[in-house]
Amino acid sequence: MKIVAESPSGVTFAFGGRDDGNALDYANLATGVSGLIRTTWFEPVVRLKQVHSDAVTDVSEQDFASEAAGFTSLGEGDAIISSAWGPAAAVFVADCGPVALYDRRMGLGAVVHAGWRGMAAGVALRAAERLLAAGCENLEAVVAPHAGPCCYEFGAESAAELEKRLGMQIISKTSAGAVSIDIFAALSMQLEAIGVRLAAGRPECTICSGKYFSYRAGDAVERQALLLLPSR
Repeated sequence: MKIVAESPSGVTFAFGGRDDGNALDYANLATGVSGLIRTTWFEPVVRLKQVHSDAVTDVSEQDFASEAAGFTSLGEGDAIISSAWGPAAAVFVADCGPVALYDRRMGLGAVVHAGWRGMAAGVALRAAERLLAAGCENLEAVVAPHAGPCCYEFGAESAAELEKRLGMQIISKTSAGAVSIDIFAALSMQLEAIGVRLAAGRPECTICSGKYFSYRAGDAVERQALLLLPSR
C-alpha cells in the first residue's frame, strides 16, 4: 500500500495493490496501513455497496450499520465524504477509476468509485460539488490506477454514444489497435471544468501493469482499496 495523496489539512489517501492482498478482507487493509504508519493500525472503515451510480454519502449525515469485521456500511452509493476528524473511508476497485478529492485548507475529502457508468453519471462531479458546497475552495484530485486506454477495449458504437453524451473526447485505441475509452481524460476534464486541480498525472493501468487486481484480466472477486485516512 502506498500514499497517493496528502493534504496539508490532515487527510491522507492510500492505495493498495496485488501485493497487499484482497482489500475486501479487512485484515489486509489493516496490515497495509500499519506498514505505512509503522505502528499497528486497527480502525473501523466505512464503505458502500457500490452500484455504479452518482450517489454521494457524507459520513457526518449518516448512521453506521454493523457489517463484516472492521467495516461499517453506509448503504448504496459510489462516493464517500469524510474528514480529518471522521472515520476512515474506502472504495474498492479492480479496473474502475478511484478518485481522491481533498481540500488543502479544510480537513475534508472524498473517495470516489468511478467506472465508465459512474463517470458518465458524473459521480466525481457530484462529490466535488458537495465539497464545494461545504465551503472547500482549494480542491485537488488524484486519480489512482485503473483500466487505461491502452487496454480498456470498448464497443465502438457504445464508445461513440458515450462520447456524444459527455460532449468530450474520450475515445482512444488500445495497444492492439482496438477501440477503447479513456476514463482518466474524462474525469480530468469533468473536474477541471469546475475548478478542481489535478495534482497528479495519468496513473498506471490495472490491466497490463501486473501490479493490481484487474477484473478484465481475470480477478473476479479481488479488489484494491482507495482509503481515506484521517489525521486524528
